[in-house]
Amino acid sequence: MARVLVLEDDADIAGLIAHILTRDGHLIDVVSDGALGWERVRRAPYDVVIVDRVMPGLDGIDVVRACRASPDLRDVPILMLTARALPAEVQQGLDAGVTVYMTKPFVPKQLSALVARLVAGDGGSGTVHP
Repeated sequence: MARVLVLEDDADIAGLIAHILTRDGHLIDVVSDGALGWERVRRAPYDVVIVDRVMPGLDGIDVVRACRASPDLRDVPILMLTARALPAEVQQGLDAGVTVYMTKPFVPKQLSALVARLVAGDGGSGTVHP
């Protein structure tokens, strides 16, 4: 069981992610604002952070950069789950420090397996296009 923080401003998508990962036995916290999410990740230990790219308050790229600049958070696996799939957008996410860049729409089983690999420390890096 892992603690997973989900930063997603679309309530339906956040609910789907939480359902999938809760079913897998993980403890899930959901935050719909990037700035509030950054505050949460700074205060609580998480095994994995899932972040949307476009968020109110603070966008996902900025959250990733802040995590990677923090000595306590630089090694936390971060999965960026977003509809932004242009090559330049993907590269910007990877350059910011995401562990894996996954595009929406996503396949639930693929998300579940990817989070399991990230928790195990075997998530690799790169992009996933369902």
